[in-house]
Amino acid sequence: MNTFSIKILFKYKYGIFILIELYGLAALRSILLCFVNES
Repeated sequence: MNTFSIKILFKYKYGIFILIELYGLAALRSILLCFVNES
């Protein structure tokens, strides 16, 4: 039971980090597109 909950916690944390990375990449891409469109 304990190891099971730890596994779920790790998956949850990892999933959040993946989401943050994906959102960060999307934000960087949109910012770069804005700069390219302005220049």
